[in-house]
Amino acid sequence: MQKFRRFWQWLILGVLAFGLTAAPALGQLGPMSQLTLPSIQPSAIKLPRGVERSGTIETAPVNFENKILFRIAAPTVFNREEPKGQTLVEVRAEQIEANLQRIISVDPAWNAGAARSYNTLFDPESLQVQAATLNKQSILLAIDAYRSQPQGLLTVTDADARYYRLTIPELTQRWQQQLEAELTQALERRLPSAFARQTNRAIQIGVSGVVASLLLLLLQHFLTLRDRALQERQKNKQTDWITRAIANPNTAPSLEASSRLHFFVTLQNQFTLERRRGLIAFLSWLSFWLQVLIWLGGLVWILYLFPNTARWAEAIWSTPAALVLIWFGMGLANRLGDLLVTRFSQAWENSEFFLFEDNRRRDLRISTIVRSTKGLKTFLVYAVGLGWALSVLGAPTSSVLTFGAVAALAISLAAQGLIKDLVNGFLILCEDQYAIGDWIAVGTVDGLVENMNLRITQIRTTEGRLITIPNSLISQVENLTRSWSRVDFRVSVAYRTDVKLALSVVRQVAQHLYDDPEWQPLLLELPKVLGIETLSHEGMSIRVWIDTKPLQQWIVAREFRLRLRLAFEEYDIEIGAPQQVLWRGKTPNGVEAEDGVTGNGRS
Repeated sequence: MQKFRRFWQWLILGVLAFGLTAAPALGQLGPMSQLTLPSIQPSAIKLPRGVERSGTIETAPVNFENKILFRIAAPTVFNREEPKGQTLVEVRAEQIEANLQRIISVDPAWNAGAARSYNTLFDPESLQVQAATLNKQSILLAIDAYRSQPQGLLTVTDADARYYRLTIPELTQRWQQQLEAELTQALERRLPSAFARQTNRAIQIGVSGVVASLLLLLLQHFLTLRDRALQERQKNKQTDWITRAIANPNTAPSLEASSRLHFFVTLQNQFTLERRRGLIAFLSWLSFWLQVLIWLGGLVWILYLFPNTARWAEAIWSTPAALVLIWFGMGLANRLGDLLVTRFSQAWENSEFFLFEDNRRRDLRISTIVRSTKGLKTFLVYAVGLGWALSVLGAPTSSVLTFGAVAALAISLAAQGLIKDLVNGFLILCEDQYAIGDWIAVGTVDGLVENMNLRITQIRTTEGRLITIPNSLISQVENLTRSWSRVDFRVSVAYRTDVKLALSVVRQVAQHLYDDPEWQPLLLELPKVLGIETLSHEGMSIRVWIDTKPLQQWIVAREFRLRLRLAFEEYDIEIGAPQQVLWRGKTPNGVEAEDGVTGNGRS
C-alpha cells in the first residue's frame, strides 16, 4: 500500500511539473484552430544567412565596403518558397546594395586623358544624397553636378521606422547623412590620385615588412649561436671539476672535503643554464611567429588599402588569419602551461611541507607527475583550439559542443577500458604506487619503469624488451625500489662446518663491506646476519639482510657474494650440497630390500 501511494505521489508531481513547463508554450500557441501549416514548415524555421526575425518583422543587413551600414526591415514571410507578392527582406537588401555599388562603379567612357579628375559615374565633390517623396513614400536619391537623372538608392518603409522606433522622417534623415558620408568616402578612395597614394603606402608597408623580417632572421641566427654556446658550456661544467681533480691529484683531499659544495654549485649552474636555454628557445619560437604575423598582417593591410581588393583582405582575415592566430595562441598557451607546470614542480621541490619525503623519491614523483600533467595539458589546449577553429570555419558552437558530447558518450561506451586506464593511472599517481625510475614487478613482468602516463606504463626488462601495460590491468604491483632496497641473501654450508666459525666469517665479510669507502655510500646500515634460517638435506642455510639505496641491491649483492666466496675458501668452509645415504638391510616384515635412498647422513 505504501508503494502504491508513493507511485501516485510521483505521478501527480510529474503531471504538475509538466503542466508548469508546458503552460507558457501552450499559451503562446493559442487555440488549435488558429494554427497554420506554414508556421511549422521547415522553410519557416530556416532563415537565410544574416536574416533575423523579431515577431512579425524580419531584418537583413545592408553591406557596403565590407561593413554593415544598417539593417532594413520587412513584414515576416513564413513561407519563402511562396511569398505571395511579398518582398523578401534579403531580396530588398540585395537591391539596395546593388544601387550603392552602381554609384561607385567605374565609368566605362572615362579615359586617362579626360579633363575630370575622377573615373567613377558620380563626382565625389558634388555628390549629394537627397530625400524625396514618391507615391506617398519617402525615398533617398543620389545626384551630382554632372548627372541630370538622379539614382534611386532605397525606400524608407514603415517597417524600418517601427524597427528603429523612429518616425519615417527621422530615419530618412539619419540614413541620408550616413549614406552621403559613406558614398563620398568610397568615391574619394577610387580617385586616380588616391590610387597613387595607396600604391606608395603599400610599397612602404612591403619594405618595412622585409626589413623587419631580416632583423628577425638575424635575431634567430644570434639565438641559435648563443644556444650552441650554452650547450657546450653546460657539457663542460658537468665534467669541469672532475677533470681538475684528475689533473691535480694533490688537491684530491680538498675536493673530497668540498664535494657536496661542488655538487650544489654545479647543479645551480646547470639549472641557470637550462633556464637560459629555455628562454632562448622561447624567443626563437616567438621571432618565427612574429615573422608570420608581420607578413600576414602586411598582406591584409595592403589589400585593405585598395577598394577593389578589400574584400580579399576581409576573406583572408576572417578565416585563414584567424586560424593562424588560433595556432599561435595554442602554441603560446602550451608553452605558458609548461612554464607553470615547471614552476609548480620547483615550488614542490623547495616546499617545506614535503620534508617528510625522501629527496630521491620526491624527485621521481615530481618528474612523473610533471610529465603526465604536461601531456594532459597539451591535450586540453589543442582540444580547445580545435573547437575554436571549427567555430571559425562556420560550425555553430552549440553543434560543436553537441557533437563533442555525443562523441564523448560514444567513446565512453565503446572504450570503457580507456576510461579505466585513465582512472587507474590517476590513482597510481595520487597514491605514488611507483614512478619513472622505479623497478617494479607486475604479474610475471618485472623491470625498470621507463615511461608512464595516465593510460599506460612502459617497463624495460633486463633483456632490453620494452613492455607496455595498460594501467587498468595493474591490480597488484611490487615496487622493489620505493625509498630503499634490500638484498635477501642466503647461503648453505655443509653439516660438517663449524657453525660458529661460518657465522663469524659472514659477519666479518659484512663488516668489511660496510667499512669500505667505495661501497659504504650504497649501504643504508650495517648488513644484518640473521643466523641459521633452515636445516635441509642441502646443509645449513645462513640468511643475511643488506639494506641499500634504491636500484643498488644487485651490484651490492654481487660484491658480497664475491667477498664471501673468497672468505669461505680462505677458512676452508664448504658450501652445502644435496647428500645421499645408501643402506642395505631388511624391512620390518623381514623382506630383503634393494639399495635405496633416504634422509641425511653418511653412507
